[in-house]
Amino acid sequence: MTTSPGRLPKWIMGQRLELLAVVALLALAAALRLAEATRVPMWFDEIYTLRTARFGPAGILHALRADVHPPLHELIVWMWWRLVGDSELRLRALSVIFGVATVGVVYAATRDFFGRAAALLAALLLTLHRVHVYHSQELRAYAMLWLLYYLAAWAAWRFVRDGRRGAAVGYVLAGAAALYTHYQAILFLALTALWGAIALLVPPRDAAGPDPHGPRGRRLITWAGLHLAIAALFLPQVPTLLIQIRRNQESHWIQPPHFDNITHLLQSYAFGYKVLMLPALALVVLPLFLRPERRAASLLWTCTLPVIVFSYITTQHGAHLFTERYMQFVLPAWCILLAAGIIGIRWQWFAAVLGIGFAALAARSLTLHQPFEESRELALADQYVAARARPGDIILTADTHSLLFFVEHEPRLARYRLLLVGGPLPYYEGTAVIPDSLVWKNDDFVRWRAAGGRWYGVRTHHGGVDSRPALDSLRAHAAAIRHLGPLVIVVEGQTDTIAAPR
Repeated sequence: MTTSPGRLPKWIMGQRLELLAVVALLALAAALRLAEATRVPMWFDEIYTLRTARFGPAGILHALRADVHPPLHELIVWMWWRLVGDSELRLRALSVIFGVATVGVVYAATRDFFGRAAALLAALLLTLHRVHVYHSQELRAYAMLWLLYYLAAWAAWRFVRDGRRGAAVGYVLAGAAALYTHYQAILFLALTALWGAIALLVPPRDAAGPDPHGPRGRRLITWAGLHLAIAALFLPQVPTLLIQIRRNQESHWIQPPHFDNITHLLQSYAFGYKVLMLPALALVVLPLFLRPERRAASLLWTCTLPVIVFSYITTQHGAHLFTERYMQFVLPAWCILLAAGIIGIRWQWFAAVLGIGFAALAARSLTLHQPFEESRELALADQYVAARARPGDIILTADTHSLLFFVEHEPRLARYRLLLVGGPLPYYEGTAVIPDSLVWKNDDFVRWRAAGGRWYGVRTHHGGVDSRPALDSLRAHAAAIRHLGPLVIVVEGQTDTIAAPR
């Protein structure tokens, strides 16, 4: 093929423009997630992750035996913390990396599934999705888990389609890593395994002649072997898992869900707009009815929807698997299927209008997105107390969320204590990282007041143990009460007394 001097072939120009578009999307994804990381300080879950990671490998394994999660994310956070230090932005950048990488994987996988146009639109929708932006900067395991899920799904697709050895290795590594990140991966991988088995047993209708990549029966045996390899890699974690299952049955913060949880979850998928729920759902379903797209769409539906249904039903019977936060793993698949549904519309002008419209609404939703409420209000409480506290004061917290926030963000402001009214706290209140020396009973509080000690109280309302008894004890001796929002209350003690010595 010849070209004019100084000019490149159209296909090369097309590839260059596509590459520039992808680079621009990844840069935008990184900028949005880094900006989100600066809006509010780390909250309880992130602080718990960081304080666990600071224990080091042996301490992490010991601490998480008293929790219900596997250790891989905390181990990676420990290595990252050793590398970047205690800066919140640098710590959260780990999740930003995972989130931006997920945008890249969504682009690459969607291009494989549905073509170039769908890939660019899917990556754009995920880049702008406010829920994914938030979770892609939070120092928790979700961004990493979702990256592993969609790496595994993409590798499964490539192995089932082509039998490639690299895809097989990638599937095993991504699947095993996902299991060591969150136990929900058991369901995700089991459903992916089911899809792969059916896809290998039932060849596509348009398949003609022998499979150029080898007999499907042989590949089906290899597919089963890949899951045995994943199970073998996960075997060392099984004893801990059994202990954690018993703990999960005895105590958990997750409550039985209601139908409202499903509608709220669907609204969050639809960029926060109720009016988009049904139209978006129709477009997400559409690829199942388009012959070229049906097979890839069936993979994404198989490894997502049954997880939600199973978790919802079993949690109503005490399994503690369903919470909206856990179910957000569907977001990348949702964006992929939504893009495929839009691009699959026969009228190209209408598809273009829909694509631009959904992207614009996603961007608008992102600009209206408020900072995480608990972090924002506790930051206000921090400012309020820091402006008034004196050396020797005690800051009493009615809950562990407030305690860890102040201990992490204002370690030198005052002495902190958790006012514990009632029985011992369960694991999900962060007890693995709270030493007994920071816990006060009501009698300790009485003695401090009798000695004339100055104090402040802080209470955050959250979904864990009821902290109202501790708040009532603080309120009974308050000089003033400040409501900093619907979640956080600051209680001022007898401010006219002389501070007791340390």
